[in-house]
Amino acid sequence: DAGTAALTLAGKLAALPSLTALATHAPTGRAAAVAAKGEVAVYDLGARGGHIFRGKGDKPDRLGLVHPPSSSSVVFLDALDPGGRVLATGTARGRVRLYDSRHGQRPAAFVDIGPKPVTALASPPTAGGACVWAGDASGLLRLVDLGTKRPEGVLKGATGGVACVAPHPGLGGRFIASTGVDGFLRVHAAADRKQAVALYMKQPAVAAHWAPAPPGSGSGPAAGD
Repeated sequence: DAGTAALTLAGKLAALPSLTALATHAPTGRAAAVAAKGEVAVYDLGARGGHIFRGKGDKPDRLGLVHPPSSSSVVFLDALDPGGRVLATGTARGRVRLYDSRHGQRPAAFVDIGPKPVTALASPPTAGGACVWAGDASGLLRLVDLGTKRPEGVLKGATGGVACVAPHPGLGGRFIASTGVDGFLRVHAAADRKQAVALYMKQPAVAAHWAPAPPGSGSGPAAGD
């Protein structure tokens, strides 16, 4: 098609093996966080393209054992640092970790939310403290406060693993869209945690993105996958 612009490869980097998740830092456009089975790393997407941070596992426990990162999901926490130096990861063993590259490679905090893998993470636009929305492989979706180190309210409805969590960016995070392997796109109201929309997509939906409402359709939220 002559009207379609040609796509060219701008660059590439050798990232971690066995990748499980990727998050780009939108405010700067220069960093990408990569989750893998063995660890988590942040890469500079500029000219050098090397990693600028590589996270380690938790501190040794009472037996001297160190649990590897085994990260299954990752998200930048811009509410805590707009420079892309703070991120959260979910692990295959149901743990959410907080990393701050300004204070070392070990997690600054962690919360265990259950035995199932954490499959999706998202940062609320206006939530105070180190909060993330975390979905797991059993279908549970909850707000996790890494400051108080406890999971809070659960958004119910999903009957399969959560694939994506997307708080509405323009409404202060009052609505939460999610998709999963049960084939539904769901929208919850964060205030009362009730499900507002459940749209069957006829197949497992792996991603969701909030789009502006069409002209003349009103001011309500509109989500598209």
